[in-house]
Amino acid sequence: MQVYGIGLSMEKFDVNFIGLNGKAKNKQVNNSLGAISKFLMALPDDCILCEHTGVATSLRSN
Repeated sequence: MQVYGIGLSMEKFDVNFIGLNGKAKNKQVNNSLGAISKFLMALPDDCILCEHTGVATSLRSN
């Protein structure tokens, strides 16, 4: 199972993961419907996407 860490910004999002070869990989995806759709369609069916929202996490931990 592949786990993808995602960092969001207004223009793009960064994706970090461990490739099937065991090496760290990253990519950037533009925040457009076409680019996001293409990214999602390329993912394996049994993957997990994680996005760490700093503000929400800080509110829950206090």
